[in-house]
Amino acid sequence: MIEKDIDSIDTFFTLFMQVFKNSLFIYERTFTKNDSTMKKHFSNINMLLLIITGMMLMALDANAQTENKTTSLPNPVVPKKGIHSLAVEVGPAWITSKMYTPSGKYTWRTGMELGGEYTYSSPKGWGIGFAYMHNKTSYPDADIKLDYIGPSLIYGGEFSARWRAKVSLGLGYASINDGDDVTDIFSSVKYHSTQEGLGTRFTAGIEYVITEHFGIGATLQNITLYLGKRHYYYPGSKDDINGVDRWSLNLGLHLYL
Repeated sequence: MIEKDIDSIDTFFTLFMQVFKNSLFIYERTFTKNDSTMKKHFSNINMLLLIITGMMLMALDANAQTENKTTSLPNPVVPKKGIHSLAVEVGPAWITSKMYTPSGKYTWRTGMELGGEYTYSSPKGWGIGFAYMHNKTSYPDADIKLDYIGPSLIYGGEFSARWRAKVSLGLGYASINDGDDVTDIFSSVKYHSTQEGLGTRFTAGIEYVITEHFGIGATLQNITLYLGKRHYYYPGSKDDINGVDRWSLNLGLHLYL
């Protein structure tokens, strides 16, 4: 039983790390180009992921052996039918895009992420979800507020007695608000403080089932807002994509319905 649990855990995290590192590689090639500072940040992320994964593997290994040897622990009742769940999540977030303000250019600004999600997972692992996420990040000139709402496609399942994992990919509405509306004094064109666009959302997370109806989890999340055409006064490179990209590491409470 222990060997089977450990094999499934190793397989899951090997695949997870491979997929995620490939995603980071594509993201880096697409958004960072020749920015040496950004490349250094991505190198640090890869090292951090390897450390976190090693710690998780050791914890899961110890948990599998403990559950195999201890008969007094109550078995978590995880239904084999479809699982409906509600989650409330909060955690630190980082805007990795170049943000231009009157006081200068900023990257990797730290803020706070808060949101909730409903998910349904079928017995075969596939499922759907619907999430709302809000981010607030402070700059010297203004507080940036980012919102995302939309559905997602989910795949996940159980890989130990008490552990579940899932990944998701979503597409929805996203917006950014940077304060008050501004009117250009030369053209008299009014620019609204809220800009709207298409948002994409990727998540990868794990959950620990405490009881039949309650659990906790951690989720790595990426949300990208695409705004389309840039304003004529945009100070960045013409090759830049007009949008906002952010990452977050959220901790959440999960309610199984």
